[in-house]
Amino acid sequence: MTPDMLQMIRDLDAVRIVSPQGDETARIVFKLALFFEGGNTLDGQFRALTALADLADDVAPHLAYMQCAGETARPEPFDAARFRQRSELAIRQLHASGRYDQGIDLGLFGQEFRTPDNMGVTAFGGSVLAGGGLEGAADLSLLEFSTSLIWDAEVDFRRQTERARKAASTLGAIFGMAGFGLQYDRIYGSTAGSYPYIARFPGLHCGLDDRFMSEQSVRRKRADGYFSINWLTFLGDELLATLAPAEELRETLGADRPIARFDGGIIVQAGARPQLGDVNQGLILDDYRAVNAALRSLRFEDYVVPVLDAPEPLDPLEATFDWIRRFD
Repeated sequence: MTPDMLQMIRDLDAVRIVSPQGDETARIVFKLALFFEGGNTLDGQFRALTALADLADDVAPHLAYMQCAGETARPEPFDAARFRQRSELAIRQLHASGRYDQGIDLGLFGQEFRTPDNMGVTAFGGSVLAGGGLEGAADLSLLEFSTSLIWDAEVDFRRQTERARKAASTLGAIFGMAGFGLQYDRIYGSTAGSYPYIARFPGLHCGLDDRFMSEQSVRRKRADGYFSINWLTFLGDELLATLAPAEELRETLGADRPIARFDGGIIVQAGARPQLGDVNQGLILDDYRAVNAALRSLRFEDYVVPVLDAPEPLDPLEATFDWIRRFD
C-alpha cells in the first residue's frame, strides 16, 4: 500500500454521509456480510455467536457496547467474556423446552455509541440476525461486521481476509462478501443521503443485506442466489455445485483474481485490494467485472420489493436492478 493509497483510505474514513436535514446517516467502512442457514437452531445460533465473538476479539479496544442474546436483552457496556457466556446461556435457555423458532439478535457497537435512543454510526461493530427456517421460505440468516478502513489498510487488508475466512468457516456460510461498504446505525438505521454514493461508486456495497434477505426468503424456498459480489465473494459448496468446478474458475479468472478455500466453500478475490471505482470518472473495476461475469448465473434477481431507497423521480425497483447488475 503506497503512501498515496493510505491517504486515500484516511480520507474515505473521514467521510460522513448526511441526510438532506443534515443528520449523519452512514459512513464508509470495511464491511463483511455472511449469510448462513440454521439460524433458528441451537447449533446455528452457537455458530453465529462464536463467529461474531471471534471477530470482536480482534478489535475489542474499539468496541463500547454489546447486546447479548435473550428476549429481554438491551445494550450494555461491552465485555468480551460476558458477551460469550451470557449469550450462550440465553441460547441454551431459549431451546431448553424444545424447538425455538423465533431466532436471536446479537449486537456489538463501537466507540461512537451515544445513548440507547441514538446509537450513532459506528465504524466498528457487528450483528447477527438469526431466524430463518419458516415453512415455505428460504432458510437465511445474516452476520455482518465492520471496521474502519484504515484499521488493516497498511498490510493490504490481510487480517481482514483471514478473519473473514475464519468467520465463514465457523458459520458454514452459504454466500457472502467483504470489501468497501456503507455502515448505517445498526438499530435506528436511515439510508437518507446514501443513494448518490451507491450509484457513483460501484465497489461500494450498499449495506442493505437485511432487505435482500427478506426478499429472497419470501421469493424462494431455498437460499440459492447470492446478493452481490465485492472484493471478496464467498460461495458455499452447495451453491457452487451448479457452477463450473473451482479449477475451471481459476483458469477463467486468472492469477490476479485468486480463489481460496474456507471450510465449506471458496473465496473469490477481485484483485490485490478492494477498490471503489467511480462512474463519474469512468473508472471501471475490471477485476470486479470479471468475477461478476464468472458468477453471475448464481445471482438472485427475483425482486418484487426494492432494496435501494432511490429518491424521486427514480423508480426504486428499477434502481435496485441497475445496482445488482452494475458489473454486467
